[in-house]
Amino acid sequence: MNSGHLILDNSVLSAFASGSWFHDLSFWSAEYDILTTERIWEGEFTPHHEYTKPDWLRSKSVDTDRLDSKSVELGEPDWTLIRLAETVTDPILVSNDRRVIAEAEKRDIERMWGTKFLIQTFELCGIDEDSFNDGCSAYIGDVHLPDTVADELRSAEKV
Repeated sequence: MNSGHLILDNSVLSAFASGSWFHDLSFWSAEYDILTTERIWEGEFTPHHEYTKPDWLRSKSVDTDRLDSKSVELGEPDWTLIRLAETVTDPILVSNDRRVIAEAEKRDIERMWGTKFLIQTFELCGIDEDSFNDGCSAYIGDVHLPDTVADELRSAEKV
């Protein structure tokens, strides 16, 4: 039985794809249900990436009309992630978008920065060292990390 739900936004899916680690996300499927929303998968990710949805990733349709309140800071795709997180047990919303992270925090939704998630995936052997090193530059270019975070990423080691 899985211990919770990882909810991945487009910034994370796309960044893992740019680093050639997209399929390495399956590493987490033994411990978590890995989710995104239909809006993110169909409208944000697949128009820019040639991936078919793998078995370990489930995309859910959600109704954002049921949200208590919506600020104008987030787009509709981002709100689908917030709504999904509010409808599942033990969610962890993973994003590289500061606005999504801030909204999740306001709503007491557990959240994690996408780069921290990447480092954990690597350190726990979800990505092999050669693949990690080969993809770091593309990932850093895709996510536009501050120098200190990019340095932390480059210096990550297996646990």
